[in-house]
Amino acid sequence: MGQHSDEFELVLQLHNAECLTTRQLQLLLLGACTERKIRIVNALCSSDTALAVNAMGFSGLAKFCPVLLEITQEPAHRVAAQSALITMLGALAADNLQTELAADRQRLPADTTEPMLGGQLLNSLDFAACWASGNQYQRFAAAALRVLQTPGLALAEPNNWQGGLWPVA
Repeated sequence: MGQHSDEFELVLQLHNAECLTTRQLQLLLLGACTERKIRIVNALCSSDTALAVNAMGFSGLAKFCPVLLEITQEPAHRVAAQSALITMLGALAADNLQTELAADRQRLPADTTEPMLGGQLLNSLDFAACWASGNQYQRFAAAALRVLQTPGLALAEPNNWQGGLWPVA
């Protein structure tokens, strides 16, 4: 981390080698600019729907909310699409959006170019709140963002010995 590379090319190479994991995808999307995030999602849509749905949520881009809402109607990808919406918008907002969709299509979040995580804009993310109340994807994204903002800081997965905290030291 800390070294800049073309995230789009890395995703394609890892995907073509059949070794792209959701963790790698999330990290690469966190470091990518908006244009590359969109290119990554579009590339995955043509070859791997499950990864594409994850990528939409990990991208944090509200422009993918209408597509994710449509995908929640498909039994094969319902859970993944709901998880992607929760990662991006937060659990309550995602649930409200799905519940109110039939009645009011105007409730979609504004299509901003600024990515969101748990309903917060990334550039003003409350890391402590995200670590305390976010889901596993949100907590990992918050920890990874902190590492990206602080070169040299190590990123480690939480474990029970550390009380489930995201160690970033």
